[in-house]
Amino acid sequence: FSAANFSVAQEDWIELYNPTAATVSLHYCHLSDKISTPDKWTFPDTSVGPGAYLVIWADQDTTQFGLHANFALSKSGEAVVLSDSSLAIIDSVTFGAQVTDSTTGRCANGSGPFVRMGPSFGTINSCIDCCTGLSGNVNCDEDGLVDIVDLSRLIDYLYISFTPLPSCP
Repeated sequence: FSAANFSVAQEDWIELYNPTAATVSLHYCHLSDKISTPDKWTFPDTSVGPGAYLVIWADQDTTQFGLHANFALSKSGEAVVLSDSSLAIIDSVTFGAQVTDSTTGRCANGSGPFVRMGPSFGTINSCIDCCTGLSGNVNCDEDGLVDIVDLSRLIDYLYISFTPLPSCP
């Protein structure tokens, strides 16, 4: 997910990944930004194909085409909750303050713990922290100044984000 998105799509988004060999139906499942209210937004008749990704915009604009949840994510932190039709939680993550243009996802892709990483919109998670100096947004330290370290991060990010990575250590 991205709760502080500026460069990729400029709106918050949540991405689901189906690691199985079968299509998974999300009909009547729910997404929320609050564990106490797991049914804030209900999926229409939607499925995720085998090995496929599904993006849900968390922008409170349900009148747009596509999947747009009726809530937005807070950059200062909250939760992302996926629940089934009986409101049993399938998966969730509670997160703190987010760095602009970083994402949080499972590493290894779809199965490991949630970690901060560079954007991997609709593709395999990069599993590289956006602020390690290996990749990330141009001004990851958010000091307001673009310096050589920030530019190095950008160059590394552009190289890494378009190169499939085998797996995380």
